Amino acid sequence: MITLSPIGTVKNTRKEIEDDNWGNVTSIIELDSKFDEEALYEIESFSHAEITLALTPRMRKALPNGVLIKANASTPKRPENF
Repeated sequence: MITLSPIGTVKNTRKEIEDDNWGNVTSIIELDSKFDEEALYEIESFSHAEITLALTPRMRKALPNGVLIKANASTPKRPENF
């Protein structure tokens, strides 16, 4: 069994959580306070970051708690894998 622990939270000002119209939404990733600026040392040298998220039943009833999705940036509505 693999146990994942969150290291941050994705935040934005969007009120309704739905599948459509995310193209103009800007989100930020707020790291947990246990990480300092050293955790992001030279992050700008990376071409991209892979963000793994866990959808809870509140967000999507079709998926049980704990299912992980890796979103494909070119088609954000369609997960790359489950």
